Amino acid sequence: MAYVRGPRPALVAFLIAGLAAACGEPPAAVATRPDPSVALRAAIERRIEALPAGRERVAAEIERAVVGMKGVTGREDWNVRLAAAVAALHELLSEKQAAGDAAAEAQVRVAFGRHLSMTHDYAAADVQFDWVLEHAQNSPDAPAALTEKAGNRWRAKRYAASKALLERVVRDYPGTPEADRARPGIRNCEQKLENAK
Repeated sequence: MAYVRGPRPALVAFLIAGLAAACGEPPAAVATRPDPSVALRAAIERRIEALPAGRERVAAEIERAVVGMKGVTGREDWNVRLAAAVAALHELLSEKQAAGDAAAEAQVRVAFGRHLSMTHDYAAADVQFDWVLEHAQNSPDAPAALTEKAGNRWRAKRYAASKALLERVVRDYPGTPEADRARPGIRNCEQKLENAK
């Protein structure tokens, strides 16, 4: 899957046409409609400028990248906004890679992988999660990467693989919120496996 860097006229036209079709409005009306996320994006920008480098600033940068996901009006609108969020996260990831900030890169990769999972591109999502597990296994993002991988296995009805990943979360990252959430997930996997017998 290719990801677009920066605004491109053909992409913008495509996104507007998709949104117009979803809303049942002419493209010109959609293109000139004020975007409610503009004010929110401006507030996030101000917050980013005020924050020192670190996890909180990266979290705000991720929030800015996906702010367009708020206020979705339907499935087509969701798809258009999700594509834009994935492209924005890809661009943010490229920035973090260029800066050589591995901790920020791991944090962005988890968000990027999560949004790739929403597009059902589980293989591309797993590439992001695997990078975190290989290069930042001691970071606060590692349990989230494992949990997200387990969720992808669950959605693919690969319950044994999902259970194994969740057990790894509990074993390797005890005391984390992800470990607490993994325990019921393990029981759900066991139930699915039992039902399949």
